[in-house]
Amino acid sequence: ARQISDTAFLIFARSSEMLFQTVAVPVPFTPATNALLRSPRGLLLAIFGPDGVGKSSVLSGAAGAIAPMFEHYRSMRWRPQLVSSRIAKEAHKFRLPHSAGTHAMPLSMAKLAGAFADFCVDHATLTRNQLRGCSLITWDRYFHDLAIDTTRYRYDGPAWYPQFLVRHFPVPARFVGIVLDAEEEVILLRKAELPLPEIRRQLRAYRQLAAVPR
Repeated sequence: ARQISDTAFLIFARSSEMLFQTVAVPVPFTPATNALLRSPRGLLLAIFGPDGVGKSSVLSGAAGAIAPMFEHYRSMRWRPQLVSSRIAKEAHKFRLPHSAGTHAMPLSMAKLAGAFADFCVDHATLTRNQLRGCSLITWDRYFHDLAIDTTRYRYDGPAWYPQFLVRHFPVPARFVGIVLDAEEEVILLRKAELPLPEIRRQLRAYRQLAAVPR
């Protein structure tokens, strides 16, 4: 972030025609943004967007640029795994997330409840302690993602349930969420895992997520 007069410009990237372009987003420079961007305390940075939008590339570049300003750096994906850990699969047994099939409704709801508990335990322990110090925590996807891309998490329950969990999700105070956006054709070329109608639906949902105050 760079302060110019009364405005802070946050530098992000936008995917276009297989390339990433940097974009300066003006944000009013208030005491709140000043405290968030200049305080030596911790920061939790989460990246959202459909598969193929460039989350990993942007997050890697952002972390490489700002991680030296922090004493500790923690990189995470999807869930903390404090309540239950996932055993890594062998390469020949790995399936793309959207092709794995969904769980039955009771199991789907139970697994989402487990993920919610996992995040709550992490927030009350490890994440809280790290954010009190000078730590950078980055997330490739975050809890809110399960309400948008339910197929990735093999969910096949009522639509209101993930929305209910997201509304009651305790977002940390020092949280910055970034939603990446790109043209539909670019996403499809980069990762053709999802059909075009689903990509369009997810893009609309992620844009709505970016517009909702958290």
